[in-house]
Amino acid sequence: MEHKPRNMSFTTIFISVCRGVGDFPKLMNMAPFRVVLHLFFLAFIMALFITGSRSFSVFRSINMLCAEIEQQCGDFVMNEHGLRPAIEPDKAKKIYSADCSFRYFPGNDFKLETIEKDLNNIGVIWNPGIMLMWVKQPNDKYSAVPLVYPVLNNQWGGFDLIKRISDASSLSTAELADYVKNKGNPQGPFNMKFSQRGIEAARPAIKFYTAVIIFIAFFGQIFSQALLFTVIYSMIFAFVGGGRIRTLKFRQIFAVGTYCTFPAIFIASFFPALRLPFDYQTVFLFAFLIYLVVVFNFLQRFLAATEAIAKEITGK
Repeated sequence: MEHKPRNMSFTTIFISVCRGVGDFPKLMNMAPFRVVLHLFFLAFIMALFITGSRSFSVFRSINMLCAEIEQQCGDFVMNEHGLRPAIEPDKAKKIYSADCSFRYFPGNDFKLETIEKDLNNIGVIWNPGIMLMWVKQPNDKYSAVPLVYPVLNNQWGGFDLIKRISDASSLSTAELADYVKNKGNPQGPFNMKFSQRGIEAARPAIKFYTAVIIFIAFFGQIFSQALLFTVIYSMIFAFVGGGRIRTLKFRQIFAVGTYCTFPAIFIASFFPALRLPFDYQTVFLFAFLIYLVVVFNFLQRFLAATEAIAKEITGK
């Protein structure tokens, strides 16, 4: 007998799977599109939670960094030499503030090693041809977003924000250094036009892009890892699973596996949000596998009981 998941909203399902396994006989018959859509909603919500939780300390660090930049560099000056600081424009500068770092290079000939040892969690790199910020991703790659950049040949064009983020969404250290060298041009013309401007003008943009990058990074990690591990273990249970689980269709096993990720995602998201010792993937995978085994053991017993009742009714 097939149990239909009638009138089960995302909120109802989330609370149900976090409280126990009783509704999985209904949930395994959920349409695959709705299953993935519910996973998308949860990934979106938890990525917002992580971003919001980390923003307090991150924004405080950015404020401290901007204050140091203003003290050492003064205003931004844009002239025929490009974008340069008002104070000692020909001198390289570096600043560290909590999780943030800042580097100014008077030329475009910096070496990879000078960047590599400075990369913390968030930072700004500035030379006369470009100013950009970067954020370290959970996978130890870097996302970069240009703040002041040359628009010669319209290198990003329409949908500027989306293209600037996607153009440098997952860079190694070497790729980040090449990106700074290749995208910068002191001759401009730049996306902004001014002769002199204070660091306060850049602070809101740095905070905004930091939050956007953190959100995108964690949303991508939460959604993609849940989908990946669900598909992998669904295939394992579908092809080599024993007992009555083998009588289930792949889409039913996939639905069960996906909803098993919900409690794991919820628990694991607190670790990056609160900066707890273990990383998100380790906690997620550990919790997911334990809950998956518990749920499939429950379904084995449920299917056996359902089959016994059906035999009694039919007399076979």
